[in-house]
Amino acid sequence: MMEEPSPKLQRFTQNPSLPDDLLMSCVTRMSRLYYPTLSLVSKSFRSLLASPELYKARSILGHTESCVYVSLQSSSECRLYTLCRKPDQTLTNKEKKKQKRKKYKKSSGYVLVRVPILHYPRQVSPVLVAVGSDIYKIGNRSSYNNDPSSSVSVLDCRFHTWQEAPSMRLEYTSLSASVVDRKIYVTGSHKDSLKGSSEESRWELTEPGLGHALFSDRSCCLIDNVLYSASQGRLGWYDTMINVWRPLIGLIGLPKLFPHCYSVRLADCGGKMAVFWEQIFSSSFEKMICCAEISLERRNYFDIWGEVEWVDHVLTVPLWYDLVQVLAATV
Repeated sequence: MMEEPSPKLQRFTQNPSLPDDLLMSCVTRMSRLYYPTLSLVSKSFRSLLASPELYKARSILGHTESCVYVSLQSSSECRLYTLCRKPDQTLTNKEKKKQKRKKYKKSSGYVLVRVPILHYPRQVSPVLVAVGSDIYKIGNRSSYNNDPSSSVSVLDCRFHTWQEAPSMRLEYTSLSASVVDRKIYVTGSHKDSLKGSSEESRWELTEPGLGHALFSDRSCCLIDNVLYSASQGRLGWYDTMINVWRPLIGLIGLPKLFPHCYSVRLADCGGKMAVFWEQIFSSSFEKMICCAEISLERRNYFDIWGEVEWVDHVLTVPLWYDLVQVLAATV
């Protein structure tokens, strides 16, 4: 007959604990993709994940990584989601039915989780850009008016807290923004364009015409100084030597993005391409947000190959939410 474990051992296994410095060391080395799940364990873990010491240690040890954020919009609000690892769980009958509807073989275990602090009632397409570990919201348009705005606010992606930033020198009723070498360039309804520095916390006028030359639509992204785009039914890259678009080769396992997929968005995810798109259920009031991660390899000057590492359905939302923007912050 096997002996029952002693009460002392039972107490230890039911309430495991580690020294604070050892726990900090372990969590520092974990991918941040697991942090949302880890925060559900206990209040002490949530406190640890919100501590400045954790992110200071990650920076010192070189464990920072690209974290993907996705902006969705309805007629009344905007929501921000972040990509993370899905916790292991037993599937419900509803989830099993959803899995049967999936077409993608390279399932990933990733899911989009809502960042609860970003809530803009009546906000119209907020313009967001990422610089380092921060996401900047440029302007503050209301759905009821078109008043010009110069406001800027910053989301610290380490702690998911908002704070006000220095206002722009000009007011815009409509605008777009881009980031080059950690500088934010803003152009729009005003004849002049601005350049902002996150380190110096100030805005200055750009050279005439420079701001307009730097902007691309949300279906483009820059990865290792190569411009990629989702257009004309395919993923491609821009050859600056002869000023032509070339197709991205390979992509085995990636579903056809057109014409069945909508609002294709690209982002640089640590040197890899993150591709997001909408897929609408037939006869349903819901849509899927899908994602693929693609590693890139230049095999010669004229060819860049894309290898699909995974493809998955990462979120289901009501039909009236639109995929607006995808960003990558370094945390």
